Amino acid sequence: MRRLLQSLHALVLVAGLALATTAAHARFTPEVHIEGNSRTRSSYVRNRVHDCLETQGVETLAAVDIPALEQCTIDSELFSSVTVMVDTTVRIAVEERWTLIPVPFFQSQQDTRRAGLFLIESNLLGWGKLLVAGATFGNRGNSYLLVLKDPAIASGDWTVRTVLRRGDEDLYRYAENDKVDGFQQQEGVVRVQPGYRWTPDLELGWFGEYVDRHYRAADPFTTDPVDTSYGNTGPAVEYDRTRYRFYFREGHKTRLRLGRQFARSGGGAEAASYELEHDWQFPLLGNNVLKLNLVGAGTSSSDLRDSLKLGGDGPLRGVERDGLWVRHAVGASVDYQVPLWQGRFGTWAAGPFACYARYRQPEGGGWQSSRALGAGLFLYLKKIALPGIGVAAGYNPDFTGGFVDIQVGFGF
Repeated sequence: MRRLLQSLHALVLVAGLALATTAAHARFTPEVHIEGNSRTRSSYVRNRVHDCLETQGVETLAAVDIPALEQCTIDSELFSSVTVMVDTTVRIAVEERWTLIPVPFFQSQQDTRRAGLFLIESNLLGWGKLLVAGATFGNRGNSYLLVLKDPAIASGDWTVRTVLRRGDEDLYRYAENDKVDGFQQQEGVVRVQPGYRWTPDLELGWFGEYVDRHYRAADPFTTDPVDTSYGNTGPAVEYDRTRYRFYFREGHKTRLRLGRQFARSGGGAEAASYELEHDWQFPLLGNNVLKLNLVGAGTSSSDLRDSLKLGGDGPLRGVERDGLWVRHAVGASVDYQVPLWQGRFGTWAAGPFACYARYRQPEGGGWQSSRALGAGLFLYLKKIALPGIGVAAGYNPDFTGGFVDIQVGFGF
């Protein structure tokens, strides 16, 4: 495991050096006139247009692909419509989406009750930066979250993601539909991830985080782990070759992160970890959409404090949130969605889904599985910058049995 992660670290660094030799070249930056942007800064739109032209390899105005430039500008998810005209300059008219949104959150699953509120701004200060701030409260504890993502520092190719999280909640481990272990965990996390866009589609970065955890036994169990804290750092890679279609993102998106703990307190070996996710969405049979999600994650540690606590979404729908404690997990989910109605305000879509995952317990043993089938109904808003609102119902014979999930824009 350790040798594999070291080899992957080296591969990421070599790939970055190779790409760096090809990424530097002169940009074509024609004059751009913008109309219709009341909240988005003109300089942000102008930089976006220049980035799109660079992606297309355009070096003259005569070579501009107008539909491609309009789509590339819409891919920012800040505009509901974009119109481009090209003569001696580039003229672009935009219609902005509403981006400052309060999002209520609630969850009711078995004996878990949670509610909260998040404030989401995906066009902070008119520069296309993301801010998420919020809190949840429930019978199993409270949590607080602050996220800031800058996809283009000073309109350049450097990026940064910052996450601050604080929580105090009861964590329970499930086997099928029954609790088999648990403890109370108070956790504080500070994570910073700077990155660099070597190409418009590929970002290479490095993350660092500090994690501080305190534990107590949770009734009726007696498990009471030793408090621990540690640093964690490693490379992070994201490849995003997608196009925004308002009710789905057409194309491929891949994310890889490798971590290694250091300066650990509270005993136990310093663990290595990996996370890999690939998302592929494409139209099938007209306007219908097939969405494929593949994930894999793992840790070198068998310590319960380091186990991955999964469940509630993706290939593990129908599993209690944070209720599956594993050392390794791989899975896939397939969603097929059919647009029922498309209008100026948004798109209603419905369809079935299927999930399958394999996992290994921290204590070892063979691979086990989780399966789920179901269907959902979703509303994708065109004028408001939320990915989707909907409800899904399904059946997981390996864990919760029948379940209902409610989605409001983002998962937290």
